[in-house]
Amino acid sequence: MKRILRFSILLLLSLLVSYNHNAVQNCLSIENRSISDLHVGLGKELLTAAKENTPQKFRSLLKQVVQQYRGDKEGFLKVLNTRDEDDFNIMQFGSLISDIENVSAIFDALEEFYGNDTYGLFEYLSQRTKQGLTILGLAEYSANRRLIELIMMRIMKLSAENKELFLKFMNLGTYQENERPLGDASFDSEFENIKIMVKVAAHVLGRDSKEFDEFLNAQEKSGNNALSYAKDNQIKFFLMHYGAKMPIGPIDPLITKANQEGLALNHAINHDQFKKFNKILNLASQFKDNDYALFTFFSTRNSAGWNPFINVAADNQINYLKILLEKIDYLFKEDKETKSLLLSNADFEGRTPLHLAILRRNFDIARLLIDTIVRYSVNKPFLYAVLSVANELNGFTPFTNTIYASEDFDEEIYEFTKFFITRAEQLFGRNSRMFYLFMNTRDYNGWNPLAYAVDTPMIKLLKSYGAVDTVMPYYKGIGEFKKLEFEGEL
Repeated sequence: MKRILRFSILLLLSLLVSYNHNAVQNCLSIENRSISDLHVGLGKELLTAAKENTPQKFRSLLKQVVQQYRGDKEGFLKVLNTRDEDDFNIMQFGSLISDIENVSAIFDALEEFYGNDTYGLFEYLSQRTKQGLTILGLAEYSANRRLIELIMMRIMKLSAENKELFLKFMNLGTYQENERPLGDASFDSEFENIKIMVKVAAHVLGRDSKEFDEFLNAQEKSGNNALSYAKDNQIKFFLMHYGAKMPIGPIDPLITKANQEGLALNHAINHDQFKKFNKILNLASQFKDNDYALFTFFSTRNSAGWNPFINVAADNQINYLKILLEKIDYLFKEDKETKSLLLSNADFEGRTPLHLAILRRNFDIARLLIDTIVRYSVNKPFLYAVLSVANELNGFTPFTNTIYASEDFDEEIYEFTKFFITRAEQLFGRNSRMFYLFMNTRDYNGWNPLAYAVDTPMIKLLKSYGAVDTVMPYYKGIGEFKKLEFEGEL
């Protein structure tokens, strides 16, 4: 009887201990979940502030997060790396839409929080999107020289004592094809961006170092590097001057053929040989099982740096453009990202088909391009980046080109400007950061579209949609590259 009683007491005690242990575990789980929810909540608040036109609120929230998470690096990383529905954190979002003000504020917050902990800082800066793009890859996509300069100058400062981290950051390629930012800039003929990346890398790594050679000659999965992508002679000579070498290996005959037939397609467009154009275009089907060859066919540039889409946009050949769009719709099917890339591909001066259509006042073409770019859109930030690519020469976006084209009141330009603005408002929302930047993006002289407006109706139109005539603040990093270059440091 005593043995039964003792066993019952022990069983009761074990049940109580088990209950208390589970209760404690549940409490810890709830506490951990609430802490995790706090991280996500703050991260989403930051993302909202980054997407709304509230830069002061954004800076204030960043300061709050820095103070609140002192000593908690894991929590801080979770907050700043909170992703939106498109898989962007705040730094990636700002880089893709060329938000220099907010990107600069994030760098300030990172430096204040991490101090000398460059590993922790680079862990955040090296975060990638689901496409595998880092902030440098996203900035290259937007082609904004001022943003590339800002990122590179801040990275140069942060990696002064750590070449290994700098090289890793510069050479992080995409997940799929391992495409590198320098190779992308060369493919897109962004000479100024290439100069900034190469000169800063030479300064940090040492021009004669194996690390610099590893950066300059990094190859992607296809075997291409920055030099093999260079079609503009000044880019070729610049890269070779710094020690770039053509990759050694067999040249894919299919790629060579795609390039040759792409040139023939351009030639038929230039000479308005419609039958020949259709005949060559039908040959594109032979490359449908090789994505790279197919992309090469449609993106091959002639001696002026124009691909077929730029050619037809510049020459106002809307029937050719419609056929080209139908063809890529058929061949690339649901691959919207590649189709979008073809329409954002630029000439040697960084001008996309949309730039050229607007410059030549081919507004029917421009409307078709805008509607097609919207249709191909993967998400809003990428859509914004394609519609707002800055050209190489002066940093004009297509929208700035629209305003710049008008010397006196011109009803055709005025109506197209109104179409472009209302389209952007529908796409991004009146109070969004993207719409504000669309209306107020600065060129490389610091001027926004309003600064180029000369007639009263246009000025009124721009101001009614939020264009401002205040001077943009001087952001840390901008101008430093040119200064160091002039002084012989770079």
